[in-house]
Amino acid sequence: MRHELPDCLKPVPGTPWRRPLDQDDVAVRLETEGITDGVARADWGYSSTWEIARDCYGRLSGSEEVRIQRPSPSEMAAHFKGMLFALPLALCCLSMVLLKFSLWGGDLASDVAAAVAVGTVTSFVVTGGIVQAMARQGLFYAGTGEMRMSEIVCLRWMGYGIAALAGSALIGIGLSAFFGWLPSPLDWTAAAFHMSLGLFWLATGILYMLERNLLVTVAAVIGIAVVGILHVPLHIALIPSQLSGILVAGAFSLLMARRLLRARAAADSGRVHRQMPMRTLYLTAPYLVYGCLYYLFLFADRLMAWSAQTEVSALPLVFRGDYELPLDIALFAFVLQVGWVHSSMVRFYDRLQLAQQACEIHRVGEFNSMMQRFYVGRLIRFLPMAAAMSALVWVVAHSAGLLNGVVSARVTMLALMGYPFLVIGLWNVSLLFALSLPKAVLPAIGTGMLGDATIGYLLSRTISYEWAAAGFTVGAMLFGILSAIMVHRRFRQLDYFYFASAA
Repeated sequence: MRHELPDCLKPVPGTPWRRPLDQDDVAVRLETEGITDGVARADWGYSSTWEIARDCYGRLSGSEEVRIQRPSPSEMAAHFKGMLFALPLALCCLSMVLLKFSLWGGDLASDVAAAVAVGTVTSFVVTGGIVQAMARQGLFYAGTGEMRMSEIVCLRWMGYGIAALAGSALIGIGLSAFFGWLPSPLDWTAAAFHMSLGLFWLATGILYMLERNLLVTVAAVIGIAVVGILHVPLHIALIPSQLSGILVAGAFSLLMARRLLRARAAADSGRVHRQMPMRTLYLTAPYLVYGCLYYLFLFADRLMAWSAQTEVSALPLVFRGDYELPLDIALFAFVLQVGWVHSSMVRFYDRLQLAQQACEIHRVGEFNSMMQRFYVGRLIRFLPMAAAMSALVWVVAHSAGLLNGVVSARVTMLALMGYPFLVIGLWNVSLLFALSLPKAVLPAIGTGMLGDATIGYLLSRTISYEWAAAGFTVGAMLFGILSAIMVHRRFRQLDYFYFASAA
């Protein structure tokens, strides 16, 4: 019979080890390692797992905890790393402001611009949920050390995304031909941007999951450079130049993602196990829905503005450059602010560790209160910082003469008012996802999307099309506030949700 401590109860050098809270904690650890009552009797000579726990707890309660102290990045460094997530989008907007073209959009005829806009929006909506589900499954397997499975699920979701893009493109072309939305060849132009941009989002989604944000920026720069070379010195039309640039950027992203996934998986000798499709769909459904709703929310005001007051147009929507450019300008404030999401998540885990060390098992209420105060404190500090960043973007844009006209100034101001709430909503989503509560996100993003579309539709039809931006502001406020309420409620029982999430 064995008499030494089971391996699952021994501190392992180089890994964190927590002293057991009580006998029940010891029993849970034993059962997690497969030491059932039968194993306890056969291998250890005890009548049950609980008897082992009672015997071992006395020896473990006085042992020293082993902790791994990892240096936490500074607030500024964490904020800058978070900004890298949105840097490619900022570069595309900067290219549009300075060069009058980017990976998509630019100085195009009104009907062609409308087709490009349709293809761009639908590429985001179709792939948004797939990228979310791919990232969640890929991160799950990476977190359990199964790098081969992480690679397999990423490539599998990539295949699902390509199939969804192709199927939606064919359906869109068929519906457009039946209802006369976009006459040929505009429908094929929209489909081409839908497919090429969708492939780009899927490939960069893997890079984002691998935290290689800088490679996404490099891919965007390469794509814009290809567009510039083909269009300016070689005088190739903008549409084929942009499609070429997108495909080159997408190919680069996919190549880098494939190499990184393969390098990670090479060191993993674990088995590859079969997945159950229905179970996978059930587990990833909230992420699929959230990704789709999020991009519908982001583009709802644009769709309302483009489809308002189109009586003189032969198409059901009109791409309005004087509405899009102010949104691109305001987006720079979002880029400056969104880094706060990453820095806040870093501080959340830091504070969580400190609160765990400060509070014993019988002080659960104090632990939850500490984390609630942390959450509210981060929000209070963010709002003045966000206001300052928005004011900075407004002053710079106004000084550069980019806000000439009532429409530009109004749209920029409304967008600047909404982006801080969007950033707050994204932090709340990150917290709820970290606590394995994806379903709690859906009411907030769904309400925000409906508010955006409803207010944008009413104001753009009763006043003028640029007032659709007010829909974005209202929707962002709903998203930020409702998601904050969801988080604050969960933090009342954070001990339970944190334990249940195995975070």
